Amino acid sequence: MIIQCPSCGLQAKLPDSKEGAKVRCSECERVYVAKPAGARGKTQKSNPTMPIAIGAGVVVIAIVLFAMSGDKGGQGVVVPEVKATETVKETYVDPTGFDSELSKVARRAHDLAFERAELDLQVMIDLPHAWAQLNGTEEGPADPVDYQSLSSGEQSEFISGVIASLVAENEDNLVGWWYPLDGRVIEQTDQFATVEFELQPRDSSNPGLRGIHWGLVKAGNKWKVWKWERWISDAEAAANVRRTASKTVKKSLSDGSLVLESEPRTLPHDPTTSAELAARIDTLVAQLGDPNLPPRKLTPVREELIAIGKPATPILINELWNSYKELEAAKAAGGDMYESQVKLTAMAEMLKEITDYSTTVALESMGGTDERLESGIKQWFYWYDKKYKRFKGIDEEAQVDGLEAITDLSELTEKERREYEKAKREQEQEKNN
Repeated sequence: MIIQCPSCGLQAKLPDSKEGAKVRCSECERVYVAKPAGARGKTQKSNPTMPIAIGAGVVVIAIVLFAMSGDKGGQGVVVPEVKATETVKETYVDPTGFDSELSKVARRAHDLAFERAELDLQVMIDLPHAWAQLNGTEEGPADPVDYQSLSSGEQSEFISGVIASLVAENEDNLVGWWYPLDGRVIEQTDQFATVEFELQPRDSSNPGLRGIHWGLVKAGNKWKVWKWERWISDAEAAANVRRTASKTVKKSLSDGSLVLESEPRTLPHDPTTSAELAARIDTLVAQLGDPNLPPRKLTPVREELIAIGKPATPILINELWNSYKELEAAKAAGGDMYESQVKLTAMAEMLKEITDYSTTVALESMGGTDERLESGIKQWFYWYDKKYKRFKGIDEEAQVDGLEAITDLSELTEKERREYEKAKREQEQEKNN
């Protein structure tokens, strides 16, 4: 039995036993009663003479066709074949799930970045909103309208920088270097949406999971991406704790000193650090390694990083380790080590000034040894593993406990003196651990 949708005219084939059942059109989704195409209203009462008349008509038509075929030299009559349309079974898609429209938009960004399809990737980015996000302040993002006031050269430079960061071949690139394993839409309005993904590295030699939050904006009738930020899931946080416990080691150096070290690796930005601040930190740290930057411009860079404080420390530790590897490579090749030495020293001094924490980092020219230098850098990774989360900044910590403000113990009662001495011991223990 061939049925036909009364709204859009789409035909479908059903068993005769389904006549009278309600069906949904796969094209326009209208629900209607299944009945043979062309049938109107209820079927008429059966006429006992009708089958005889129909049979006689069929015989007459067959005789005529046979006679016609005989006149044409035995050529048969070709009856055109009519293909019956099949009903398409619809699959339900969760509008907030991994296969939803919004999730597929963000997933496509990962694929295009990995394929280095830069033009296609540029088309799916809402550049005004992306520019406003990356050029905002602590008070909030800039106005996307201001993007249009940029010169063509400035816009081109911004686009090139964004695309380059998305296709960069390094493990910190969460878009091109990682692919979504699972995800969901966590927020959606008429104009904006947020999608979160658990990511897996494309390089199988780099195990582990990471997370990303995508910001999407409705541009006309299309969704485009405009923001991508690091996100740490509960599973990743738990895994980080387990890895931290295995990384930390107690080591005795050749001079007899006992130190605590952790395994060097690339540290991420703090999850509470905004995208704008993270981008600013990356820019400032990159400027520190620019050998052509004159001292008068280098000083403000160092001062700004120190003023940023805690959020800058993971990236400074990363760059400290990178500088050490550059120094060792230059030493092995017999090349110039001066630039690496200057950068390494600058990173170590800034970290010490921000945290008030000291390690055994010292160059040979300053009385250090290779063993103590490498160990000192690994001690900074230990500081990150064990102290970073509780670190509030030197000024804030002093303000919280207020112990340094007490200079005259005679002003305290006996109970207050005992509490002060107990707090002081705990503070010293915390600094030594």
